[in-house]
Amino acid sequence: MIKRRDFVLGCGSLAVISGIPVAGAATLFAGPGHRRADRFRPFVDTVFTASNEAGQTLGMKLVAIEETRIDRRLEQFRLVFESDERNAEDAIFSLSHRDDPNFVTETVNIEKSATDPSGRTYVAQFCLFSA
Repeated sequence: MIKRRDFVLGCGSLAVISGIPVAGAATLFAGPGHRRADRFRPFVDTVFTASNEAGQTLGMKLVAIEETRIDRRLEQFRLVFESDERNAEDAIFSLSHRDDPNFVTETVNIEKSATDPSGRTYVAQFCLFSA
């Protein structure tokens, strides 16, 4: 299983090895002039499928996009999901939309929300360089 730390370090290493400046790598992933959070806005209240390397598959409803603006040079937000699955492990998941085949699969770290005692809420956090 890939740990979040290894995933992040691997992405940074890829940018360095390929010669892309880190700011350029962020633009490559986010797209110039586009906010990554905006990509998810049309999908609030719809269902995604998340699957990991361990073979776990979850149906997850995107219920909110919470933005946190700490630094204007960064795009910081989190996707908030609800799922009937209460025993999902924190892991790297491939996230695809159930009803929209044009949605390009995202690879994200999904974790249980520490603030939901029911165990139904999961989050994926993003902190990207603004383009």
